[in-house]
Amino acid sequence: MKQKTITILIILFFLGLLVIFLIAHKKAPLPADPIVISSEYTITKVRKNDSSTHCLMANSGVVYDLSGFLQNNQFEATKLCGKIDPDLAAINLKIDKILSYKIGILVP
Repeated sequence: MKQKTITILIILFFLGLLVIFLIAHKKAPLPADPIVISSEYTITKVRKNDSSTHCLMANSGVVYDLSGFLQNNQFEATKLCGKIDPDLAAINLKIDKILSYKIGILVP
């Protein structure tokens, strides 16, 4: 009986080590929606598109066309449109809500 208990404890110990190893070496998942660079936009171009009907916004170097987003959501165009790296947290907007609206990258 004692031998069986020791064997079970050893097996559990090594299973625990295996779990710890697997967790420590877990690869980060790929983004669900990788950035597809279809166009380049300048800061001037983004800033000129500052109305709810032509709404561009750049965040962390990625440009979004939020014209369609604003039609379906209650956000003020003046806080998003034509802005470079706006404070999304201040207007209670999470970046994952606008990922499908990305259209390109911001260039100097």
